[in-house]
Amino acid sequence: MQTEKFEFQAEMRQLMHLIIHSLYTHKEVFLREVISNSSDALNKLRVEKAKGESSIASPDLPLQIKIEADKDKKQLVISDTGIGMTKEELVNRLGMIAGSGTREFLQAAAENKGKMDANLIGQFGVGFYAVFMVAERVTVDSRPANPDEKAHTWISDGEGEFTVVESAKQDRGTTITLTLREDDLEFADDMRIKQIIKKYSNFVDFPIVVGDDQENNVGALWHRPKEEVTEEEWNEFYKFVSSDYREPLDRLLISIEGRVNFKAVVFIPAEAPPALYRLEDRKSLHLYTNRVFIQDDATEILPEYLSFVKGIVDTEDLPLNVSREVTQNSPIMVKMRELLTTKILGHLKSMLNKDREKYTAFFQQFGGLFKTGLNSEFTHRDKMLDLLMYETQHSEPGQLQTLQEIIDSSPEDQDQIVYVTAESRKAALQDPYIEAFDKKGWTVVLLTDPVDAFTTTQIGEYKEYKVVAAEHATLAEHEVSEEQTQELEGVVAKFKAVLGEEVADVQLGTSLVSAAVSLKVAPDGMDRRMEQMMKAMDKNFTGGQRVLEINPDHPLIVTIKDALNNDEQNGTIDALIQQLYLMSRLNDGNFDRVGETVSGITELLTASIASK
Repeated sequence: MQTEKFEFQAEMRQLMHLIIHSLYTHKEVFLREVISNSSDALNKLRVEKAKGESSIASPDLPLQIKIEADKDKKQLVISDTGIGMTKEELVNRLGMIAGSGTREFLQAAAENKGKMDANLIGQFGVGFYAVFMVAERVTVDSRPANPDEKAHTWISDGEGEFTVVESAKQDRGTTITLTLREDDLEFADDMRIKQIIKKYSNFVDFPIVVGDDQENNVGALWHRPKEEVTEEEWNEFYKFVSSDYREPLDRLLISIEGRVNFKAVVFIPAEAPPALYRLEDRKSLHLYTNRVFIQDDATEILPEYLSFVKGIVDTEDLPLNVSREVTQNSPIMVKMRELLTTKILGHLKSMLNKDREKYTAFFQQFGGLFKTGLNSEFTHRDKMLDLLMYETQHSEPGQLQTLQEIIDSSPEDQDQIVYVTAESRKAALQDPYIEAFDKKGWTVVLLTDPVDAFTTTQIGEYKEYKVVAAEHATLAEHEVSEEQTQELEGVVAKFKAVLGEEVADVQLGTSLVSAAVSLKVAPDGMDRRMEQMMKAMDKNFTGGQRVLEINPDHPLIVTIKDALNNDEQNGTIDALIQQLYLMSRLNDGNFDRVGETVSGITELLTASIASK
């Protein structure tokens, strides 16, 4: 039989090196990851059998995971009777295709200077490679469930290469043999293996056999009476379904009987995972039908903005051989989605009212993803708006308030919810448009979460309060009089003549206090924060033109007005107007003309000194 040699992809080599040489804490999690992969393979096989569409190799084999430890050989062997892998799958999945999870794991390691807790490895989708923390050599012998496919063996020491050769394996499934390092021979002990299984894999859906004994509890925890399930069991179950080593922040048990029948266990994690916004790897609730696992990524069962939750849904109303196409278009799934969404939003509202500290912790971790639903959710939009939280200029950093609380704490004459968008609290407080409202005592919402530019700015109205950007909001006492408009008509015309097409328009401002001028978004333009993010993603993105607002009461504007009235037409006025515009660009976050701005300031200062 011919042996083929392959090199790991570059990113895979980096991953291997990091795992072998840097991950020392919680090495035991390698077994959790291997068992999890075996469970996935068994689930896929069970679904194939339920479909009954094709023949299965070794059809009488029991669906189980078997573990054998051999101290004399310094080996640990984990076998399953699952779907198995073809030669191509062995080559691609275990060495050639580095996924986004690989890159994110490496990036996270770099940010932590190579110090990573091995507990995290499963959250990046690279859990199999944890075996190289403890093994100096790994052999994966696999026979696919398709009886027409041959068995093959994958072998590697994790140092850059792997080989694949045809195998004589007769039974369907995968056998992983770890030749353990001298420092890790504890994992060749049956008692140690049993301890790890109890800790991490007690709720795997298939028997895990060590020696002659089954070590896990195969059974649907959610069908047991609630009073019989301990807090520890729920927490361990959460860790199993989420690949998270921490305990959950909160838990919700749901039982529905009626037009649809299902039970659900929903967990809210304590911390957001690294790939929270990565749609292609998003997994939320596991789907079961009559206690039989169907999917671990039933994305259709919840809206994307709630996909941070983990857990299971078990229904009696779907067939065992349900396909992804059926789940996507099933009226049963639509109804389950509606009921689950209602229950989860109701639970969040209850948490907000009864345990403010816990709700705040939730929103700080998942509020960004939750807010993305504002652009797509219409049925539950009002419930979502009640759950939003923000900082204001009057709150302490990190102190969040609901929109209702912001309204209640605002002055009686404040008839709008005014906001500014910025990349940080400090930048928001320096926004030139916040000053007039702050001086009046009005509350201004500080939108510093990147998703706010895409979501919160689209709220429009909340309980008859218009939600308005500070640059577009108005105060009666700041309205420009007809007299001022006439007096400054020449100034506006001069600004337009000097700036030309640099700006979309020049207007007299209504909300500026200490700033002479400021750029604001046109009524139909893109939010400033959103535009900055678009530029960061696409260097060729130019954005729209801004409207330049002039503060009619500012001394510099008065000086320009007097100079024009006295017919003092000289280059200094033009230079001053150009400089005011460039400085407003800087304040708007456009740093592409810094050199020109500094040069212009220097020239103006030189001219000022020369005139004395």
